[in-house]
Amino acid sequence: MSLLLALALLSQTPQGPTAKPQPAAAAHPYRFKVHPDATQHLGSVGPREIRQITYRIENLSDRPLGFKLQDLSEGLSLVAGELDTPLAPKVSRELAFSLDPTGHAGYQRRSARLVPDDPDQPRFVFRLDMTVRADLTVDAPKKAFGPVAPHERPELVFTFKRETEEPLALNLEGQAPPHLETEVVPTGKGAAELRLVLHPERLEPGVHLGLETLQLTSNAPLQPKFTLYADWSLDLPVRPDPARVVFLQAKPDPQVLQLRAANDQPFRILAARLEGEGFAVDPLPQPAAVQKLTLRRTGSGSAQAVLVIEMEGQPELRVPLAHRPPE
Repeated sequence: MSLLLALALLSQTPQGPTAKPQPAAAAHPYRFKVHPDATQHLGSVGPREIRQITYRIENLSDRPLGFKLQDLSEGLSLVAGELDTPLAPKVSRELAFSLDPTGHAGYQRRSARLVPDDPDQPRFVFRLDMTVRADLTVDAPKKAFGPVAPHERPELVFTFKRETEEPLALNLEGQAPPHLETEVVPTGKGAAELRLVLHPERLEPGVHLGLETLQLTSNAPLQPKFTLYADWSLDLPVRPDPARVVFLQAKPDPQVLQLRAANDQPFRILAARLEGEGFAVDPLPQPAAVQKLTLRRTGSGSAQAVLVIEMEGQPELRVPLAHRPPE
């Protein structure tokens, strides 16, 4: 028993100093550095504006280090500095790149790879980004004539401009509505205007507001088409509600057309006549700021007409009438 205890104590006795763990092999140190080393944000760039960006390559090691460029993006080229000879130890060299955005628009990224001749060294990627401005622009895609009196002929102008000042050709697609007069007018180098004139007198009866949609094509390669909007509303001194009266039943009940003065002052109806058949108007009300006309259907089947209201000191008002009985 004592012999076993002695052997156990002997096995627990330190046999000598413990060996220290060996450190892991050190990674290959960087032998070069590029200044600046982050993505270069060039911001807003013209459609043909050539930018130049300069970098500096620094050899941090005590041995020469060679480089080559690979995978240059479109429009990116080396214009100053060279990589034909190795970079001497502890020496820096500048490289200048030219960036040409021609043929592009909007947000763009560009890059190039710098590859050292030491396989243990990482490759560096030059990264740049920019937003290329459109060559052809319009001052606004949507404009408004605003409230238009029936006797007015307001004009609205959309202005187009090419930043490159190249010749500009604009063409209006399709046919404009009869109440809208259109004209494309050159105004200078790479510039033109689309001029619109609204003719309220050409509007269909009952049409008191609208949103016109216009399609234009251009000779600018990257901006070949534009969609423009022009809204308008008639500023009527007396406003009908509804703007058009529609009877829907086979044997319809009378319909009421309300007329309200925009200035809340009494007005006088001189006459209410019908252009078309199948409808009738009850006797005219007395002058007031709000008046109601009762309309009746006097026939059967589909019909349409126009109620023409003549007022003292006001332009005439034309309200379309229709009967659309169920089939």
